[in-house]
Amino acid sequence: MIKLANQDLISVPEPSLTPDEMVARAAGLRNLLLEKQATAEELGAPDPGVNNALIEAGFYRVVQPRRFGGYEFDLADFARVTIELARGCPSTAWYFSFSAGHALFVAQLFPEEAQHAAFGPSGEFYAPGRLPMGTAVPVDGGWRIKGRWDYCSGARYANYFVPAVLVPPEDDPEAAPSEVAMAIVPRAKWELIDDWRDMLGLRGSSSNSISIDDQVIPARDLVRANFMSVDLSKPPLGYEIHRNPLYGGRLQGAVHTSFAAVSVGAAWAMLDEYERTIKSRKTYFPPIVPRFQHHQYQRIYGQAYGKITTAQTIVVSTAAQHRALAARSVEGGPAFAPAEEMALITQYQNAMELALEAVDMLWRTAGSTATRDDSRMQRYYRDCAMMRTHLSQQYEPFAESFALVRLGLEGQSVRAGQTADQMESRIKKTIDLVEEEAPQQPLAVSGTGRR
Repeated sequence: MIKLANQDLISVPEPSLTPDEMVARAAGLRNLLLEKQATAEELGAPDPGVNNALIEAGFYRVVQPRRFGGYEFDLADFARVTIELARGCPSTAWYFSFSAGHALFVAQLFPEEAQHAAFGPSGEFYAPGRLPMGTAVPVDGGWRIKGRWDYCSGARYANYFVPAVLVPPEDDPEAAPSEVAMAIVPRAKWELIDDWRDMLGLRGSSSNSISIDDQVIPARDLVRANFMSVDLSKPPLGYEIHRNPLYGGRLQGAVHTSFAAVSVGAAWAMLDEYERTIKSRKTYFPPIVPRFQHHQYQRIYGQAYGKITTAQTIVVSTAAQHRALAARSVEGGPAFAPAEEMALITQYQNAMELALEAVDMLWRTAGSTATRDDSRMQRYYRDCAMMRTHLSQQYEPFAESFALVRLGLEGQSVRAGQTADQMESRIKKTIDLVEEEAPQQPLAVSGTGRR
């Protein structure tokens, strides 16, 4: 591990800033985010002024190592910030969380030299990431990367990309790429594809595709690691560097923090708009009173509030559990096990479902005016409908997988008749098919590409 001199450390903008103050800042941006929602949808990304406000508030540094200019707050604090931002604009919060969150990947998986290069000299680091949809092969002094990755949320203003790639086995560098690795690719070496303008919801999240065409990165900027199944048989490199359990946990569970936090924040946004609606409109039938004074709307409001606040409690608590398990693991206790990560993911998924159940209740009883194109409630509903299509929301098949583990039936699936190895093979074939059949689109940020 390379040890850097003190003068190489990146200073923290506000050394005394606390997590609660950061959460309050996120809540304080709500009016600006509400004002710029439509602009974000038109641009396909947050308004530039909004993104600058996120930068100035320090939000992108929330889980970034303090050694490299970040605040190194806990995952629970990251969830709280994301929830508040989503309450102002779900698209912007989705953009933010999947851009800022990959600082955690870099801090945990990569050597100190690579971290210093990525985070320095200013500490500004904004990076989407994605599952393996490209390859990297060794060349003199580094790795040659090529591929195309879709749904790279947070791409528009990013200065890096942190994709998973397939690489040849370490003992056979001439073989076909087949093992998962993670890379750090600077903005100058990838191109944004403008294919995020005609989606149902989360239109302002800049979940664009990214293309890399035979670019070479230094050897330090690729590590043989799979974020979906990190090796915690010993403390990760990131913990050895930073001595913080934040960088010693299981990363797939950490990613679900973002999914769940945005869902909860979007549900709060829906409830805020519902309250505004029932206070400004009257009932159709006697007694003719403002809707908020009628027991039917009061009941829906109260039930939705209960679901959302419960969902938020689950999300923040689950993030805290993640830290506790990571701390136990790196401090000499039992390793943070995959089954424990799966349990956390089920909690996040149930929180998402609770939040989206509240959204459905509010939408159903808000009235037809809420369906207008200029309605915030319609926008929130579309955003939440988009979230439901995400892999993180497919909780039924995940629950089956979790049950197999809990019941001691790992590697078996009566329903599918497949072993774990067979499932992994099918996933690999799917990735290959995506690469072969991905539509070719102009590598530019002008015009409109379609999937």
